[in-house]
Parts: sequence; structure tokens; C-alpha cells
Amino acid sequence: MSQPRQTLEQIFEAQVQTLSLTLQPFTVVKYQYVARRFVGYLRATFPEVRRLSQLRRDPHMLGWFGWLCELRPPVGNHTREQRLLFAERVEMRALERGTKVAAALVVAGNGLFGDQRV
Repeated sequence: MSQPRQTLEQIFEAQVQTLSLTLQPFTVVKYQYVARRFVGYLRATFPEVRRLSQLRRDPHMLGWFGWLCELRPPVGNHTREQRLLFAERVEMRALERGTKVAAALVVAGNGLFGDQRV
């Protein structure tokens, strides 16, 4: 009997909980916030995305980072870099757990935009 599919919220919360084993409590709180914001962005902009396997670098990840750049008041470079780090970690944990992820969402070691950091 197969298990019911987890929602994106549940998947990201599980990823944050796994990361919480090695992170400071304040970092965990920040990651929970980022996860909620990212899922909220996906729900508002791409409501058809229900599984990690549906996520794509373009338009989902690039769109999210573009959205972060357009926020008012603006989100600083450090904050965007932290969001990128979160995305990299979640992607790595998902792959380690055998969760299907369509291609690389974040270019490993090079950030979201290739050789540039956000």
C-alpha cells in the first residue's frame, strides 16, 4: 500500500527538520520562514506545482529570485544569498532521501546563476 503524497509544505518542513539537526535554532527559524515564503510564492504564481519533481530551475527558482529582487523594501544581497543556500541544502537533502527532483534546481557550487552569486 502506497503512502499518500506529501504536500510541498510537508516536504519542506521535513527538509528543515532534517537540517535542524546540524543548525543553530535561529537558523532553523529562518529556514522555516524561507520555506513558507517559497511555498507561498509557488502557490500564488505556479498553483499547478504540487511536487518537488515538478520544480524547474526556470521558471520556478529563477522566478522566485527575481521576485525577491523586486520586493519593496528590497531584500539585500546577503538575504538573497541565504535563500540560495537554503535552496541548495533542500535540493541536496531531497536527493539524498531519494526524492525525485527534475534536473538541478540550483547549479551546485556555482549558485543559481552559474558563476555569479546573488
